[in-house]
Amino acid sequence: MRKLPIMAVLLMITACGPNYPLGMSEAEWTSLPIEKRQALLEEQQRQEALALAQQQEALRVQHEQQLQNERFRLEAGARERLGITPYEWSRLTPDKQFELRQEQESIERQQQDAQRAMQADRERHEQHHDERHDWHYGPVVACDISGGSAKYQQGFHSQWAPFLPVHFELTPDTAAKVTLQRADKGYTQEIWVRLRDERTAVVCRQEPVGAFSGCYAISVGQPASVTLDATLAAATVDCRRR
Repeated sequence: MRKLPIMAVLLMITACGPNYPLGMSEAEWTSLPIEKRQALLEEQQRQEALALAQQQEALRVQHEQQLQNERFRLEAGARERLGITPYEWSRLTPDKQFELRQEQESIERQQQDAQRAMQADRERHEQHHDERHDWHYGPVVACDISGGSAKYQQGFHSQWAPFLPVHFELTPDTAAKVTLQRADKGYTQEIWVRLRDERTAVVCRQEPVGAFSGCYAISVGQPASVTLDATLAAATVDCRRR
């Protein structure tokens, strides 16, 4: 910070008053000899420089803390996704930890983008819905599936992993084939959702035909945690009448 010459500051204070250094009154200031005024001005500049330096240091520390918190959060997310303990994480090389944090950040960004897209899609449907109603098939039901994990087949192996949120609509007597895309890779899993009646929807591993065996029933208007054997685990399914 560039400092003004002391004499220039003295002239400015004399001309512009009534703000005098260190909270002094005009009478106190004008009663002082010029040397004392210079000393007080230098003290005030020193205090201002110190206050600025302390403020900058506090901002630096706050920024470092935010970066550390974000790093810890990404590490926790990566450990949970990979199913490893803090000790196992500590055994990884710094480069590998950095790579996994970057991967976790990318996954979370994709999930957030999908959430925003789903919200935009929902709002767009609501805007243009205009009380859409088919008197033969009944009202439309909008559904969201998010959270939890799905089981994905990878060659001869299978693995449970989070999936991107999905939004779709149902009408009575029509089953929806829902594709769950794995959040971090291109694998997909498919389930079926259908309205059993005006108050109940069923989530199934296979297309429901006739009896709804092997399906999970939920109430329309009430979010539920759904688990399907070898397919879906603790996913939140929320179906609401439009």
